[in-house]
Amino acid sequence: MIRFLLLFLVAASPCLAQRTPYRPEFLSQLLPKAAVGGGGGEFDFEETFEGSNDNTWTIPFGGVDLNNTTTPIAGAQSAYAAPSEFKYAWASIPLKDQHYWKFKFNSAGFATGGNAKFTLSRNGVADDCVIQIQSNGKVVMRHGAGDDEGDTTIVTGQVYTIWLDWVKGTGSNGTFQFYISTTDTKPGAPDGGGVDGSGQQPDVVTLQWGNNDACRFDALQSSTSPIP
Repeated sequence: MIRFLLLFLVAASPCLAQRTPYRPEFLSQLLPKAAVGGGGGEFDFEETFEGSNDNTWTIPFGGVDLNNTTTPIAGAQSAYAAPSEFKYAWASIPLKDQHYWKFKFNSAGFATGGNAKFTLSRNGVADDCVIQIQSNGKVVMRHGAGDDEGDTTIVTGQVYTIWLDWVKGTGSNGTFQFYISTTDTKPGAPDGGGVDGSGQQPDVVTLQWGNNDACRFDALQSSTSPIP
């Protein structure tokens, strides 16, 4: 019996030597996503517009370049549309009671009638949570029936980081706050003080380019916890 086991081990040894070596990177695929700094959550929607997009975007009227390489504002590519008629792109997002967003934005110039927008909406119909950059560079936020104008004036050519904090309420007491900075550090107070409103749980994010606006969006992130 012992002689048989020794013969088996000798015969099997080449096979054992050829086994696939341990790959530590495989373990990383089984681990949970990295937590959002300070919030304890993780990104449930993320879009960098690098290479093939991470999400499925719908562009109803064309004219939007989601992988534009001319003057990107983060990485090597940004979402861009040349000045002309209104254009937009939308993607589905998870339905939840808290939405915390962070993204980058810049504009090469505004014109009369131009209104670039970042919108969170239900079924892509009602503009439940909207950040609208007006033709005068002022930022207006709308939350259901509530609205407020921020203190910051967008300067053309400057890259801005924008944060949106939305929490569903009951009736008209949901909260929506908007932060903006020229750095990647979130300000301690919202721009314009924030606004309460009656926005529904959004399930669509929409990027809109206004008439004669040349702007870029990039580095979109969303979580159920505040994003620093």
